[in-house]
Amino acid sequence: MGKILILDIGFGNIRSIYNAIGYVSGSGHSVELSKDPSSIPLAERIIINGVGSFPECRRKLDSSGLLENLLRSIENGKPLLGICVGMQILATKGLEFKPTLGLNIIPGLVRKFKLNNINNEYNSPMKLPHVGWNKINKIKSPLFSNIDNNSYLYFVHSYVFQEKNHDVVVAKSKYGENFTSAVLKDNVFGVQFHPERSGEVGLKILENFIQWKP
Repeated sequence: MGKILILDIGFGNIRSIYNAIGYVSGSGHSVELSKDPSSIPLAERIIINGVGSFPECRRKLDSSGLLENLLRSIENGKPLLGICVGMQILATKGLEFKPTLGLNIIPGLVRKFKLNNINNEYNSPMKLPHVGWNKINKIKSPLFSNIDNNSYLYFVHSYVFQEKNHDVVVAKSKYGENFTSAVLKDNVFGVQFHPERSGEVGLKILENFIQWKP
């Protein structure tokens, strides 16, 4: 039985992703929330969920004792899913509040939305954070198997992942500007939206991650 590990770094609401993964994982997997570094080598795949700021996520990871085993497992090819700030922390650097180094697993910069002088459909200035349902324009990927293009998923964020290499982009969305909503590099998958809050479409993406063989 493969173990799906959700890292508990004291950051964000992880109970909802725990429940969602438990719902779609089936009898062939167990789901565990853990802050124990020794749990990482025993896991089949790992999830970093994040709700909050980039610097806080980095600080929590640094103080958790999880980082060494996490990076080693990623390097060894273990599948990883980063959600929201859990995706952003994969970048080289983030600019939220102050410049903060990321994990540099998928090179890029996390910057604020560029919404200056852009109005919404009601001719009012667009606001941050970007909250609510938005479409994804997906690129062919096993992680989006049986997901229709222009499906709606749920977002909550003010900062976006600006990748260095466009080959890692597997979905784009638009909020004032076009932005990257999902990235994929080798065994690492990151999504800006919250699949655990995105109904049946989000659950299917989580199921695809569980079945994914990089």
